[in-house]
Amino acid sequence: MKLGDTPIERTFECWQLGICQRFPADDSESNKYGYELVWQSKNSCLERLSTRFQEKKHTWEPDFLRVTAMAYMIGQINYASSLYWCRATVENKEHVRFLYCKVLAACMGLETSELLSLSQCKIQRVKEKNPRYIRACEYMNMPTLKDLAIKNARNLVRQWGIYDPLRFT
Repeated sequence: MKLGDTPIERTFECWQLGICQRFPADDSESNKYGYELVWQSKNSCLERLSTRFQEKKHTWEPDFLRVTAMAYMIGQINYASSLYWCRATVENKEHVRFLYCKVLAACMGLETSELLSLSQCKIQRVKEKNPRYIRACEYMNMPTLKDLAIKNARNLVRQWGIYDPLRFT
C-alpha cells in the first residue's frame, strides 16, 4: 500500500495486555474468531526460558529447578491459556508443548532428546496425547497445557461472574 509516495507496511499482529493477536492477511482465510492468538511468537520469552532451564539443570538442585519452572515457565504459559487454547493453531500449541517438555526434561536432569524422540526434537512439536509428555507431567506432578487451560477458564469465568453476576445466575 502507498500513501502518496510513502509506502505503508501492513502488519497483521497486535499486542494487547501481553497477548499477541494475529489477523489474517488479505490472501489468507480467517477462522471463526477472525484472528488467532500466538502462544509462541518472536517476542515471547518461552524459547529463552526453556533453553535457560536446560543450561541450569546440572548446576541447580532438582527441587529448586522444579519450583522455578512452576513459577516462571508455567506462569508464562498459564497467562490467558484458555484463550490461547481456543484460538491458537495446532502447530503453535504443539511447539509450546515441546518447549514445556524441554523444561520437564531439565527438571528431571535429562536432555530433551532423552525425554522425547529425536524426530520430535527435530520438528520441535509434541502432540497432546504423547505418552512420554503425559508420563513426564505425571512424574513431575506438573499440569499439562490442557490442564492449565481448564484451570484458567474456571478462573476467568469466576472473575467475570464477580464483574457481571447477572450473566451467571
